[in-house]
Amino acid sequence: MRSIICLAFVVACTSAPPPRADVAAASPTPPAAARTPAVPKDSPNYDLFEGTSFKNDCTADTDCHVGGCSHEVCSAATRVMSSCIAREDQPKGATCGCVSGQCIWYR
Repeated sequence: MRSIICLAFVVACTSAPPPRADVAAASPTPPAAARTPAVPKDSPNYDLFEGTSFKNDCTADTDCHVGGCSHEVCSAATRVMSSCIAREDQPKGATCGCVSGQCIWYR
């Protein structure tokens, strides 16, 4: 009888808590069509900001990372080094994420 009580106690203590009603569920990733690239392809720093010299293929936003000394590079690479020069045309108010299979800055 004692082992049954202990087992019930362990199961009750290790089960996940019920979901909270006051926490909103995470919103799904917006479709790529709803995203506008923040860095024009003719930008002199396009290759730097969009991490074109790094691994850049993605299937989800979680594949994309912000890197570089000034946090200016969006790429699928987890560690990116860059020069520590602030660029005036660095994307501001943009998000690094997966758009059409590539990690880019978007709005």
